[in-house]
Amino acid sequence: MKFKNTTILIWAVIIFLLFNYKLSFSKIIFKQYYGGLPDYEKNSPFNILDTHPDLHNELRKILLQTRVSDRECKSGSINVPGLSSYELRSNICNKSDYERIKKIIGKLAPSLDEKKLTFWIYNIDKNNEPDLIVGFIDLSGDERVQDPYLSLWLLKNDKSKYHVVYAGPFLYGELQNVMFFGPDKNNKMIFIKHQSCTECEPWIYVTIVDFLKKSNGDVFTFTYSENHKEYNPTIEYILPGMGHSVDAEVETRIPVQIDKNGPHLIQHYVMEDKTEEWWVFTCKERKCDYEFFKKSLLPEKYWVLWQKSKKL
Repeated sequence: MKFKNTTILIWAVIIFLLFNYKLSFSKIIFKQYYGGLPDYEKNSPFNILDTHPDLHNELRKILLQTRVSDRECKSGSINVPGLSSYELRSNICNKSDYERIKKIIGKLAPSLDEKKLTFWIYNIDKNNEPDLIVGFIDLSGDERVQDPYLSLWLLKNDKSKYHVVYAGPFLYGELQNVMFFGPDKNNKMIFIKHQSCTECEPWIYVTIVDFLKKSNGDVFTFTYSENHKEYNPTIEYILPGMGHSVDAEVETRIPVQIDKNGPHLIQHYVMEDKTEEWWVFTCKERKCDYEFFKKSLLPEKYWVLWQKSKKL
């Protein structure tokens, strides 16, 4: 699954064009986001699984023996020229366990640089079978400035064979949560936090991926448009303001108790002038539409649900 938000890209380019025009006057230089990145959908680094069936059993044995931490820990870092370093995290905090999994991933995907690699173990559905999420960072740009892009693969055991699903790339992406979401109570969703650009005050978004839907996964889409017709695979998480977006503090919560009829996500906006807005999203399949309220009009049932919901 590829995630390249066209609107984000257009605005990022416009902002950067204006910024560089003011600085140089003689020429306009802009950064090509997502340019030159590998096409992992067409060329999966995990293709070796198709020709080495013994690796499926080896991987499963290691995952069953691995200890998983309740909290993530730092698993490494990547120096990003022109930006701050990118920190890698994992829920495999025991060093020997971590090294064993890294070694097997090296066999499964030898083209991936181990220094830019991390991973997590979760049980995505209810079969008590550990699933492996692999994260890899690609750097795109020149020797002066580079951008980090997160790609994710889910390796799930299906009848003694691992099926691989890809999602990405996400600019400055982080795996934020793995939890139940939406009308489906059967499997957990993957929440990825990412940003719109690296040379401006970025919009921070969250994309919610359903790795187990269809053969190649699917994504939740949300609409904020007045006509309820324009959907994107992102929710607004942090808004930059700075005159080129809404100046607001945003809090997002997800109901703990899953109800197929919704709501499935609630957002509270505190605007710059201290007025408040509420966006109550209900998802059908993976398409999420909203009800909009001012604070004084927020129905009591939604207010009670908000208080019992988990902050994202």
